[in-house]
Amino acid sequence: MKKSILTSAILAVIIASTGARIARAQSLSGTDYAEINMLYSRYAYAFDSSDGAMFASVFTDDGEFVSGALTTKGRSALTAMASRGPKKERPKIFHVTVNVLITPSPEGAKGSAYVMLVDLAKNPVISGGGVYNDIIVKTTEGWRFKKRSYFVEAPQ
Repeated sequence: MKKSILTSAILAVIIASTGARIARAQSLSGTDYAEINMLYSRYAYAFDSSDGAMFASVFTDDGEFVSGALTTKGRSALTAMASRGPKKERPKIFHVTVNVLITPSPEGAKGSAYVMLVDLAKNPVISGGGVYNDIIVKTTEGWRFKKRSYFVEAPQ
């Protein structure tokens, strides 16, 4: 009898925990969507202007950026990755992020977006692009990328 009660109690906790995660995964507020969209914008502005500190700030402390076989992890490494020379007030190469798709997840949110690299010094100006797949979490600093994976789409 005691074993049955204990088993039922453990099962109830598991079900309640799973239900809470599912409920949390299905609800983002309008403010959450707006803040996550701003996260995508801050990322592009920071990288294009070589602002390493701003770039690293869009990631969690242990956040990572993955592109192919290269993984850059942690804010210090992310700062170095984006600090490509002096900060540019008016960059000439832009990450144009479009079709941002944000879906709730147990961790917070999953995101995906298309990106085009626009280089104003080239003709044609679109010099590359790909797709981002993201794991986004809400921290005490606001929404941040936990993991950002970039998949290059090679020209054909």
